[in-house]
Amino acid sequence: MGALACTAPNPAFHPEDLRRDTNGTVTPDAARPPDSLSLEGGPTLGGATGCGSERPDLTDLVAVDSLAIDKAGNIYFSNDDGTTARIGKLPPRGAGANKEWLIIPLGLLTRGMAIDSALGVLYYTAGTPIAELQAVELAAAAPKPRTIYRGLIDPNDVVVGPDGKVYVSDQGDGQIYSFTPAGQRTKVTRTPLGVRADYTGPAGLAFASDGALVVGIKGDLPLIRLTMVGGIEMVRASFGMVNEWVNGLAYDERGGLYVALFNLTEARDVVRLDSDSAPPVSVVKAGHFSTIAFGRGELDCHDLYVTDPSAGAVVRRTMTDTRGQAIP
Repeated sequence: MGALACTAPNPAFHPEDLRRDTNGTVTPDAARPPDSLSLEGGPTLGGATGCGSERPDLTDLVAVDSLAIDKAGNIYFSNDDGTTARIGKLPPRGAGANKEWLIIPLGLLTRGMAIDSALGVLYYTAGTPIAELQAVELAAAAPKPRTIYRGLIDPNDVVVGPDGKVYVSDQGDGQIYSFTPAGQRTKVTRTPLGVRADYTGPAGLAFASDGALVVGIKGDLPLIRLTMVGGIEMVRASFGMVNEWVNGLAYDERGGLYVALFNLTEARDVVRLDSDSAPPVSVVKAGHFSTIAFGRGELDCHDLYVTDPSAGAVVRRTMTDTRGQAIP
């Protein structure tokens, strides 16, 4: 996950089946696929936990790399200031953002963030050159980070799986690892995804409704689907478009896959794939996009939140016509 100023928009995507206002907000369109759609025929999960109507002011969420939303609708976001690693918190309504909700003594960089709703824990990676997977209790009166695992090389994304384990993509060795809440590490991938010397490796992560782990790649490669048994890769298959850096992934409850595209020097889009073979449809245009997440709890669960770590870029919110997929 990275940050540079925006330049020209990506001309590769043309949202013919979407209507958009001057702020880039998507209006529902009859061209969307039917409610029964599910990628690869997998079962469709219910929508995001809760589905309110709140749409908090995002003005203070600037140059955000990572973002996660808890089951109540609180938005947690990376707020590194160049010298100090921090995580902020924005409630779904009422008070504005607390930009220093958590100070991370380990230091920069904060990359990747996910919430385990069952345990009430926020997981994230931080630190360099030796990075850690850390955790913090969401309900704590005075949040204090604790180390789950120390020894990551170049982590990119974090996701909580349906098995309750925390999955981390590490571009340092091209592997994906899972961690128990107690810190036991397991290598998920059988062989590396990408080659560090070529600046390629695993990036964005998301679980499909059938339990497969979908991986975005940094490098000119398509998406990867990992079918797992016991949390270990059994089958690897590629699908979707080729792009330089797939930084964030999120599913809606119909099985549509939203893909955040990143490029260091040229603006890209957030696109939606309605099946493995469907062409990408532009949802949010012209940015250096990182994390994407659907609203939950008191937030409208049709809203997709999109981060852009570029200097001065504010988190974007765009309305979709279906709810986000339920997450642990």
